[in-house]
Amino acid sequence: MTRVFPHIIPLLLLAALLSCKTPVQPPRAGSTPDQYSATPFTSTIHPIECPGCVPPLEPSGMLVKNNTVYFVSDDATQQHIYSLQPDGRTYTAKVAIPLHFPEDLTRSMSHKLDLEGMSLAGDGVALVDERNRNIYIVNNDGIVTPLTHDIGEYNLQHRITFSDEPNAGFEGIAVDQDNSTWYIANERNRALVYVLTRRQNTLKTISHIDMQDLLNDPRCDISDLYHEEGALYLLYRKKRTIIKIDPRTTRVLATLSFTELTSSLYTSRKGYGFAEGLFMTRSTVFLLLDSNGNSFRSRDGGEHGCMIIFPRPAGF
Repeated sequence: MTRVFPHIIPLLLLAALLSCKTPVQPPRAGSTPDQYSATPFTSTIHPIECPGCVPPLEPSGMLVKNNTVYFVSDDATQQHIYSLQPDGRTYTAKVAIPLHFPEDLTRSMSHKLDLEGMSLAGDGVALVDERNRNIYIVNNDGIVTPLTHDIGEYNLQHRITFSDEPNAGFEGIAVDQDNSTWYIANERNRALVYVLTRRQNTLKTISHIDMQDLLNDPRCDISDLYHEEGALYLLYRKKRTIIKIDPRTTRVLATLSFTELTSSLYTSRKGYGFAEGLFMTRSTVFLLLDSNGNSFRSRDGGEHGCMIIFPRPAGF
C-alpha cells in the first residue's frame, strides 16, 4: 500500500530524498521509447482539505513555484488560484489569488467558466477554459486577460472537427521557457495538441499533434501538459500514464505509468482516471487528482482530491 507521511517534509527536501536513482540514458534516435513505472514504495499520497469549500474542490491544472504548489479548480464558482499548505499528513487549500474576469467576457461566455490547465508564462500565469475554449493570462493581481487565438480557423483549414460534448475541450496548457511557444491540449474526440506562437495578446496556430494517430490509440485523452527543455509531457488520464514526446519531430521518447499509485484510490463508474494536474522538478513528479467530490475508496478523506508525489526517473 502506498505510504502516507505522518508529517509533511518540505517539497525540495522530499524531492532530494526520493531521487536516488541510477542515471538512465535518453533514448537514441529511432529506438523504442523507454518505459518507466512508478511504484507505491517510493510515493506518498496527500489528501487535500478545504474547510468551508462548497461544493468540493475539483483540482485541475497545477504548477510549483518557490516551493509552493498552486492549482485551479474547474468548478465555475471557484474563481481563484489556490495554494496548498502542509497540515500534518494532508495539504490544506487556501485562496492565493482571487481571479478578476472582465465583465464583458463573462457576459459573452456560452458556457459556465471551466478552468483547467495552468502554466507559468513569463511574469504571469496562463490558464485554459475547457468549455468555452478560451485562453487567459493572469497577472500577480489576479487580473485576467483573454488572449485571441485562431484555433477555430485553423481547424477549418485542416478539416478538424471538435466534439459536440462541452466537456471535451481545452484541458491542458504549457508554455516554453522563452514564453514564445504555447501548447494547448484538446482533451478528447480528438485528443490534439495545438502548437501556437504568441505576439502580445494574440496566439497564432502553427501546427498540431494528433495523439490518437501518434499512439495509434483511439482511447487517448489528455488531461494536462508540461514542457521542459524542449520536451513535452502529456497526462494520458485513461491509461494513467505520462507520455514524453519531442514536439518538433512528434516522436514518443518515453512513457511513465502511475497505474499502481492511482488505480485503487477512487471509484470510477465510467472508467476514467482522476489525474488532472501534472508538474515536475528535476527529481520529482507531482500529480493532482480530482475526486469528483467522492472520498477515497478504502479510507476517509480525499473529497477535495489529493496530491501524489513520487520520484522522477533519471532520463525521463
